[in-house]
Amino acid sequence: MRSASEQDLRSYVKSRRERLAELVAELVRRPSENKPPYGSEAECQKFAAAHLKSCGAEVLVYEPDQAPGIRDHSLFWPGRNYKDRANVAGTIAGSGGGRSLILSGHIDTVPIGSEPWEHDPFGAEIIGDRLRRPRAFGRQGPRSGHPPEPRPVVHPR
Repeated sequence: MRSASEQDLRSYVKSRRERLAELVAELVRRPSENKPPYGSEAECQKFAAAHLKSCGAEVLVYEPDQAPGIRDHSLFWPGRNYKDRANVAGTIAGSGGGRSLILSGHIDTVPIGSEPWEHDPFGAEIIGDRLRRPRAFGRQGPRSGHPPEPRPVVHPR
């Protein structure tokens, strides 16, 4: 049996299905290829930051190699070029007293490669109830479910 808040959230998402699909498509249309030591995530991150702001989030945009202590961390990769590859963090304050919810992911995708594509790899066509983009689920697809529309979590109605 589902709780009332889970039913509210499901109802909210269902009633906004088209808008959510549109937001996912907007995100996955933006190239975000990770080609070490470089990447092209800037447009996706700008989109995510702007949308989070439009949802009332306090947004922090920072270059990963500028985070305090990161260069001393065992998983830091020296030699990577982090210029124009900002991280985005959005915070929406709750009303107090409850638990916090963290949604985390990454926005880069694998390179498109040199093989021909059956569909435009940046087309993000919505056909019926499916999003057509071969790489939509590299990580942008799953990540798209949270940054583009945090309102269901904040205001389930």
